[in-house]
Amino acid sequence: MAGENGKIIAAPPVPDPVQWHEGMLLQPHHFQQSWLRQDALLQFHLSRIAPFAHGVVRMELDRGALSAGRLRLLAVEAVLPDGLLIRHDGADDRLEMDLPPLKDRLSSPQRVHLVLPKYQPGSARPDDDLARWRSRPGESAVDENTGSHAEPIPRLRPALRLRLEDDLPPGMVSLPLLEIEFKNQTFQLTDYEAPSAVLSPTSALFREGRALVAKLREKASYVAEAQGGELDRAEARQTVLCLVAGLPLLEGLLGLPALHPLELYKALLNVMGHVSILRSSLVPPLTEPYDHLDPRGCIGRLLAAVDLVLDHVAQAFAAMTFEPVQHGFRHRIEESWLTGELIVGLRLKPGQKADDAADWMEAALIATEKRLDELGVYRLRGASRRALSTEEASAFAASRDVMLYAVACDDFVAAGEPLFIVNPLDRAGLRRPADILLFIPNGPGT
Repeated sequence: MAGENGKIIAAPPVPDPVQWHEGMLLQPHHFQQSWLRQDALLQFHLSRIAPFAHGVVRMELDRGALSAGRLRLLAVEAVLPDGLLIRHDGADDRLEMDLPPLKDRLSSPQRVHLVLPKYQPGSARPDDDLARWRSRPGESAVDENTGSHAEPIPRLRPALRLRLEDDLPPGMVSLPLLEIEFKNQTFQLTDYEAPSAVLSPTSALFREGRALVAKLREKASYVAEAQGGELDRAEARQTVLCLVAGLPLLEGLLGLPALHPLELYKALLNVMGHVSILRSSLVPPLTEPYDHLDPRGCIGRLLAAVDLVLDHVAQAFAAMTFEPVQHGFRHRIEESWLTGELIVGLRLKPGQKADDAADWMEAALIATEKRLDELGVYRLRGASRRALSTEEASAFAASRDVMLYAVACDDFVAAGEPLFIVNPLDRAGLRRPADILLFIPNGPGT
């Protein structure tokens, strides 16, 4: 299985099987050796088919103790890199670390590891610091056949301890749990996430992955709905292909209730390979290998790299949503947008007829708030508006449920003030569009 620095830990030697025979005098040694063989066989096969099966399953931290300068784990369930399952509930030995003596070493972030001595034959001596196990009195167990004759069964528990990464003793197997630093006179956790064989839908990587999926779909839809000549359509088709080729796999994985981070990493590499064709060099950038000890770090940087490539799929205009108000919508207008006409888009409600939205817009009052009363007195509509032609609308690549209009930047429109588009005659809002978008040119100063 993968261990320190992502390297693969060699499985321990598998002992030869015990030769059971008639009349042999059974000793605990025989059962111990049989158990060790079965355990080693399991580790051997697991290391070959699932080298990244280790990680934290559940961890509970005493945050009150942390604020007082003591790192204390109330519970931890994890699989160590050598395959050992750990379940610690703090009922007996405490897993804790006194932090004030470590202030200087924690001036920069350090990971805290859960450590356990590696198995060494004959290391069961209780006074040995390298003892892997500690004997504990166990609860009585009954005969499972009869349900009677309860007998106390001593149990072995792993000799766990906590260590900083710069103080990992030799002969230990370790698993990073968290990262801590002394900053602003307090001990603080960083955003480091421990290795895990399962990502839950509530994890940060899941959320960031879904955000990337949404961005891929947004970019692809923008390009797919753009109009133009034959050459433009051919280029648009190639761009859409690059954006969506890796999308089904990534989207499907993120729809699962649980996901191994390596699978997410591979799906993102697939996306990167396709979208890299959109780069000027046409060649994918170098990516760092998967690091199971820091999945958030390596996958997060890959997400950022893909996101950077997507930013090169430029949109000529950015769409900003008007704020809903009584009888309509409003949006504050910046001076740099007043270049002759404002382009607004009426997004239709599901099932709404375009004629109804057009009638609503034709009768709407368009002006700053202080001039709305004036419009009512003089029966004016405010700023003039006109529907864009099909050719004009093609430059904005709006979706098919958006009707585009040009609003004149006349005396009824003022910089630094909200522009209202309202229709008091439509009191029930039956013809009112779902929302209104404002299209502003992308570029410096926008």
